[in-house]
Order: sequence, then structure tokens, then C-alpha cells
Amino acid sequence: MPQKVTGFLGLLFIMSLLSCRSDPLGTPAISAEGRYMVYGAIESIINVGDFDKGLFRYNFRTGHETQIIPGSDGVQGYSRPKVSVQGDKLACRYFDGSWLYIYLMDADGSNRLRINKGYDAEFTDDGKFLIYLTSQGLCQFDLQSGEDTLILDQPTTGYNIEVLTL
Repeated sequence: MPQKVTGFLGLLFIMSLLSCRSDPLGTPAISAEGRYMVYGAIESIINVGDFDKGLFRYNFRTGHETQIIPGSDGVQGYSRPKVSVQGDKLACRYFDGSWLYIYLMDADGSNRLRINKGYDAEFTDDGKFLIYLTSQGLCQFDLQSGEDTLILDQPTTGYNIEVLTL
């Protein structure tokens, strides 16, 4: 039976568990309204012992954890999820054992779309684009048209797209 953890102390507890069990390079994504967080983990934070490199959603109001996408037994897995401002879309990276890919999906994990090889995706504040990095540079995926465009060549020093404003 899953444990129910709610409130501010519950949040601290969950965040401490995530530091141990989630992708060490990733950070949980909290929805804009603060209702839930999404994280890539190698082990369920509630059902300890359930090992899976999938995507999970933790609802702060109910205290329930839901697996959005199952992982796999190998090195493959989902990590670094991002939630759109509207809360209806998720983006994350997926490692297939050889390459990192950017995936876009509905908030419940349905309608998964592999966009391109890449990493470090971010939704724009207006919710129109997904910005991500590739080995070629900074790319922009139009959420309405599905057009994927290289908008800036890769510099020698790299980017920090968390501070990028379009």
C-alpha cells in the first residue's frame, strides 16, 4: 500500500528521497500551479524497492505517486523532465543506450513524440515553443506546427538555456 505524504514536511521528505533515488543529473519539475511534480527516477520514492527508470508524477495534494511512463531494465531511461506553463505537456530526455533524445508528450504520458537527438529542454513562457540543445546548437520546436528549427549554432562555450528568454 503506498504511503501518503502531504504538506510542506511531505515535500521536504519527497525532495530528500529524490536526491537519493532520482537521476543525479536531473531536477524534479514542479507544475506552474504547484499541484504536482514530475521526475525521472531509478526507484519509486513511495514504493521503495520498485526499480524502474521511468517518469513519475507526485501529487502534493493527494500524496500519491503515479508512474507516467515505465522505464526499462537496461541503461535506457527518462530524465530531466519539464512541465509546460499550462501544465498540459511534458518534455524530457530519453537515453536509448547510445543517444539522448528529446521527447514531448501530454502530461499523462500519452501521445509521446520523439523530436530529435538533444538534451536540456525548456518550454518558453508563452507555451508556444520547446527550446533544447543539440550537438549542432540551440533548437526551437514549434508546439503548434511541429516545425523543428536550428536557431543558433553551437558556440565553443555552450549555453545555459535556463536563463534564456525569447
